[in-house]
Amino acid sequence: MNTSVAATIHFTDRTSLTLRWPQMQAGDAATITSKVRQALEAGSLVAAVGNDLLVVPMQSVKYVYVTPAPSALPTTVILGASVEGGRNADDWAGG
Repeated sequence: MNTSVAATIHFTDRTSLTLRWPQMQAGDAATITSKVRQALEAGSLVAAVGNDLLVVPMQSVKYVYVTPAPSALPTTVILGASVEGGRNADDWAGG
């Protein structure tokens, strides 16, 4: 079954953009963790969209919601969290 991954980028100006791509084959946990860490530390989000390249500077990003989460995550990620309350808690897919 082909599962897709979706990332909704929420910008500081209150707009949002959703990207979808095919879920990659499960690799070893160290590789997945390394790629997630690189993405978190990068100064921009970059995606190939058709024949175009989309570059989103991180300073314009409020937060990014990715679903489903990668199978392996850096040790700094809080596991088992849920969103409860807050100003826009209803916007969260899991909340």
